[in-house]
Amino acid sequence: MKNYTLAKLYSETFQNNWDKLAFTDYEGKDFKYGEVAKTIMSLQLFYQIMGLQKGDKVAVLGRNSANWGATFLSALSSGLVIVPVLPDFNKSDTNHIINHSEAKIVIGAKSLLDKIDMENLPLVQAVLVLEDFSLFKAKDNNVQYKIVDSFQYYEKNQLKKSGFSFQEWKPEEPCVISYTSGTSGFTKGVMIPERSLVSNIVFAREHMPLKTGDKIVSFLPMAHVYGLLFEFCFRCQSAAKLHF
Repeated sequence: MKNYTLAKLYSETFQNNWDKLAFTDYEGKDFKYGEVAKTIMSLQLFYQIMGLQKGDKVAVLGRNSANWGATFLSALSSGLVIVPVLPDFNKSDTNHIINHSEAKIVIGAKSLLDKIDMENLPLVQAVLVLEDFSLFKAKDNNVQYKIVDSFQYYEKNQLKKSGFSFQEWKPEEPCVISYTSGTSGFTKGVMIPERSLVSNIVFAREHMPLKTGDKIVSFLPMAHVYGLLFEFCFRCQSAAKLHF
């Protein structure tokens, strides 16, 4: 797998399919790869303005959607560790995962934001709304302006496919923390290195052939590692159109 990296796989896919459809939300919008890239780059800029450093954690809480996928890729492309949180976890487990993973930013669906106890999450700087990336809560009043400025930048400055960037990872660096269902006590976190994502994507490409534009329905939770790898990571990289 030495010739493959996440950065290479996804940069090539986005740049080669810029004007093709990538995601479709159920009873919602279609999104081209270029449009998803714009969201990814806007979030990248927000993380930078917030002072996040390589290896810091971003948690995403929500059901499968185009914005869930964009959030996932925005963290990986920024050199940040993504922490998918299953939407069916109770409030106690949800806050335990956010605390235990040391997440600094949480991006959650509107219907699930009441699970987040900001007062007991000392490392969390801000909570964004997954549906539109607006600010839900923050410990600094200036965060509101930072998120607005980040998204307005790419409204005023057109993103070209050559400007889409994806930070390189070392193969052994953990880039995802996947939490189990917690059948015995609290949920347990599993650190997934870059090489694991790459090897599964390449394996799927060789054994589960898809053509650009093939339509795929995503129904397994993307916060579950199997759904994440084979219904999202592989499908997105193969340029198949994902229906959430």
